[in-house]
Amino acid sequence: MERSMASRMAALASVLLFLVASACGNGDHDDDHDHGHDDAAHRLTVWEEGREAFARYELHQGSGRIEGTLYLSIDDAPLPRPEEGEPSGWIRLGSGSDADEAELVLRAPGRADFELFFGEEDRVTLRAGVLLEDGEEWEVELGTVDRAAGEPDEPDVELAVHDKAGQWRLPFAAEPARRRQVDRTLTGTGRVTADPRHAVRISSPVEGRIGSGDVPLPVVGSRVEAGYPLLSLTPALGGEGSWVDARLAYLQARDAFERARRLQEADAISRTEFQERERTYEARRAGYDAALDAGATGPLRIDDRDDHLRLATARAGVVTRLHVQPGVAVDRGAPLLDLHDPDRLHLDVLAFSDELRELGNITALEIGT
Repeated sequence: MERSMASRMAALASVLLFLVASACGNGDHDDDHDHGHDDAAHRLTVWEEGREAFARYELHQGSGRIEGTLYLSIDDAPLPRPEEGEPSGWIRLGSGSDADEAELVLRAPGRADFELFFGEEDRVTLRAGVLLEDGEEWEVELGTVDRAAGEPDEPDVELAVHDKAGQWRLPFAAEPARRRQVDRTLTGTGRVTADPRHAVRISSPVEGRIGSGDVPLPVVGSRVEAGYPLLSLTPALGGEGSWVDARLAYLQARDAFERARRLQEADAISRTEFQERERTYEARRAGYDAALDAGATGPLRIDDRDDHLRLATARAGVVTRLHVQPGVAVDRGAPLLDLHDPDRLHLDVLAFSDELRELGNITALEIGT
């Protein structure tokens, strides 16, 4: 995966071509569902800080039944199985007295089959809870299940879903592509998106207005290095509690304290007055720092220059989205732009299951536009 390609996220919104390479050796093959069945598979996926819950199920509208498999992983590894025959948790369709609940038993690491029935409501929530090794219960809301949803949108071609390693988020390092001899390859289509676990949103530290000339806004898809200027802010017209006021009060207190220090050296000021000026200086400096930091989020470096605040990024990244334009007024804490790590992307790949079964273990991905 070439880094320059990873940087151009805007260009990657179109359909991509993937070349998937395999290591030598045989992988464990799971039995596929009969994908010629009238009830096609629906999918619900949730990611929560390194945890993934993925439900794949078939919807039987006539009998009011759903049956499928729940996949669970933590830090890209399937959830370990408990002792033989012990339930791992529960899964529930609906809520209150109308809900149908069943035990979850992992028949393989990270995999549990389930069968549930609708009650009186036709549009209900699917939830699950599992007990982790440290005793914590991980409860997750997977999404809404609609009894009348029918078949999900599927490609026109005859495709099947690969229900083993392809369902887990596999870690790959981004590097310039190197040609090498591989045992087996296949091609597929899909998309590349920013990994939400390695993306940040930068917000405004103060109320102000986006500058229109001194610091141009970065272009979506451009890569920025640590220290790169992102934008500038000018004071809001008629705004109260401006950082300019806080800065003026701080500078005045600082000058008064510096004079007090010189007077103290000449023994020309009382200890009480010196301590009073020192306390005023510390309080106003803290107020100025708070005025700049209270609303800010994300990796920011703030440079206060006269009537402008210049904001620079404190880490490298690629601009995913801009929330502002030059001249626009923003409140404290308002989103300015989003950054993502170009070396940590999320890939969705669609390929034929019979070809995937022949691969064994996936060892490399080559992405082409």
